Amino acid sequence: MNYKETASQILNGVGGQGNIENVYHCSTRLRFKLKDDAKANKTEIEGINGVIGVVNSGGQFQVIIGNDVSYVYRELPQSGDASTSNKETPSKKKFSAGSILEVIAAIFQPLVPAVSGAGMLKVLLLLCSMTGILSIDSQTYIILNNLADAAFYFLPVLVAYSTAVKFKSSVPLAMTVSAALLHPKITALFAEGNPLSLFGIPVTPANYGGQVVPIILIVLFMGYIQRFADKVSPSVVKIFLSPLIVILITGPVALLALGPIGVFLGNGLTEGILLIQQHVGFVAVAILAVLMPIFVSLGIHKVFIPIMVSSIANPGYDMLILVAHLCSNFAQSAASFAVATRTKNKSLRQLAISSGVTASFGISEPALYGVTMKLKKPLYAAMAGAGIAGIFAGLMQLKAYVTVGPGLASLPMFVGEDNNFLIAIITLIISFIATFIIARFIGFNDPVDSNAETVNTPGAQPEVNVSSQTAASGKTETVNLFAPLRGESIPLSEVSDEVFSKEMMGKGIAFLPEDNILYSPMDGIVSPLYKSKHALGLVSDNGVELLIHIGIDTVKMKGSGFKALVNTGDAVSKGDKLIEFDRDAIKAFGLDTTTMMIVTNTDQFSEIKGNSPASVQPGDAIMTLTKGEI
Repeated sequence: MNYKETASQILNGVGGQGNIENVYHCSTRLRFKLKDDAKANKTEIEGINGVIGVVNSGGQFQVIIGNDVSYVYRELPQSGDASTSNKETPSKKKFSAGSILEVIAAIFQPLVPAVSGAGMLKVLLLLCSMTGILSIDSQTYIILNNLADAAFYFLPVLVAYSTAVKFKSSVPLAMTVSAALLHPKITALFAEGNPLSLFGIPVTPANYGGQVVPIILIVLFMGYIQRFADKVSPSVVKIFLSPLIVILITGPVALLALGPIGVFLGNGLTEGILLIQQHVGFVAVAILAVLMPIFVSLGIHKVFIPIMVSSIANPGYDMLILVAHLCSNFAQSAASFAVATRTKNKSLRQLAISSGVTASFGISEPALYGVTMKLKKPLYAAMAGAGIAGIFAGLMQLKAYVTVGPGLASLPMFVGEDNNFLIAIITLIISFIATFIIARFIGFNDPVDSNAETVNTPGAQPEVNVSSQTAASGKTETVNLFAPLRGESIPLSEVSDEVFSKEMMGKGIAFLPEDNILYSPMDGIVSPLYKSKHALGLVSDNGVELLIHIGIDTVKMKGSGFKALVNTGDAVSKGDKLIEFDRDAIKAFGLDTTTMMIVTNTDQFSEIKGNSPASVQPGDAIMTLTKGEI
């Protein structure tokens, strides 16, 4: 992969540097916060070399790269540069589940390295004490243990930092107020058990070490006080008067109200999790393990980070999220290896092997996006195998002691003073073997190599029946597609957009429309209708996945000139009207009206033939797709 070229193409696909408000990366994804999502061309980005997939979820436009994500990220403009270029007036944000996920990810994602590193250090110290390398009474052990404990004890300060960054409050002031709650003299007063008061108001004693909820509440409140203080402070004394007002107001409110309330909420969350773990843990772990691929595919698995961080801080282990991840990761690995042992497609075999290895080390996205989701049946096998392992892990009350992605390299995260590590090994073996057996048993539609597939469009072919048919041998199945509009058909190679002309999205046919209505070329489900209404996907019961794209770069019109007659999830029949579009408006916008019909799962068919004359009417037989050996 040429990282610089890939980064440049992604930058162009998301609408250019001026459309990026912020960008960072996790273990497999570039996570963009865009000023205008409509400017991003998901289809174009998915066709870029090195891009596994694209997800727009949780207020983030996520481009899945895989293990090389950090190298691609380095070739992008720095987020600070991107966020300051081409400034626009920010639109008023709506409160939604997506915005909540965005806030959670922004607050807790930056803390994971510190918490994970400290957790692994504690595991190493435990191993050293168990093997006799270090005595728990030695100064070396005590110092290193305090170093590991620091990330958890001072977690409120870390949370204050990331929360202040997210909400654009003063980071030093947020850290100062949160640190005050952990000051030795304050904690000593709480420990004495004597009644405390501030300005004559009783202060509720609380242990703020390892707490996250009260700090988020305090920093949110502090942001409002800071803006008020900046407004009322004369410029000549603002440098000290504004922070003085912030500390004098926020500190007492934190001690008297927000801190105790936050501790109550945080402890309630912890107790609720412990109750689930103790009474229905095996059910909860199994359900999470089954659904984890769905959470990951939608990019919402980051919502679990605060639960994991809170659990590792108190009571010191997690028995739900990380355990479910262990089951799911090795299930994805096993499903990929099952595909590798069964497929005759050399490219798929190589991808499945590399993805299987990567998943076994805790990064499941390449396997999920590159193998199991595309083939579908291996995904079902992985979900079933993970669920079986989840039941065992839940019944045995498997515990994870470190917030890292469970995999072969991070297995010490399960080391404890009992048989916990052995239970973890058995869990991953169950997940792997169960998934592998199920995946081999149910099989999948093995795609042939792309260079063995052809699309022939020059001459007319005999029409075939509307319904799919099976040959006498039972080895082949033909599926027929029909013209979606009135106009002239042309080969994809004549389309001016390389994403289509070079068949990056798949094989298909293009049209020069002579009318303003798009019809359904088959029976199926709309999945999805794009926000700008210039394109939609269709999925049929017999496995055809279509993309119909009206015009080139028409996403720039942001829906102007397009009227959708269907919605995502609607069932449609051949010949149903899908979209009304204004050809004159498209041309007036300076864009090409050429319309493409692409079979996006081309690799599922052994042959794709064109049947069309140059001039077509809606309902004319236009393409024949063949599954199986021919």
